Amino acid sequence: MRAIVVLTNPGHRASRRRELMAALRASGHDVVNIRIDEDHLEVDVRGGDPQGIAAAVGGRVIDYAEVGKEADSVCDALREYVRYFNARRYWEAHEVLESVWRMSKDPVLQGLIMVAAGLVKLQEGDRAHMYMLLERGLSALSVARYGCLDVRGLVEGVRAFMRGGPRPVAQCHED
Repeated sequence: MRAIVVLTNPGHRASRRRELMAALRASGHDVVNIRIDEDHLEVDVRGGDPQGIAAAVGGRVIDYAEVGKEADSVCDALREYVRYFNARRYWEAHEVLESVWRMSKDPVLQGLIMVAAGLVKLQEGDRAHMYMLLERGLSALSVARYGCLDVRGLVEGVRAFMRGGPRPVAQCHED
């Protein structure tokens, strides 16, 4: 079973991501990837012991979620995307839209996935790929609204972030 262990970040930086991943693997954890944000870490792991991972990185477990759960509808997926996106859990935001995108191949969903994937690259310390993915994602987001999602507001937020502003937020407006 593959899962995401979300932990408080005791001060780790994305630039030290590979070292942290190697240390966790050396201590016996089957780590797939690590994403580092200012206030939290996301450890993508096969199996795993959340408390053991927390002890190894010096953080506290915030959440533990199995990977691969699919949303029941596009509307549910969009709401989950917003929840994860605003929690800066961008990989999970990206992942929740994958299943509905695979069925529809909708370019707006693909653009939203790319925006989240771009911000994953930030958490991995890869700014060059972050900008590339954000630009590609934004180019697919020409609608003002998609379901409950305020696409225009998200696009404006991402563009401001790319110019040095704060991290973007996503908003769902229920009709």
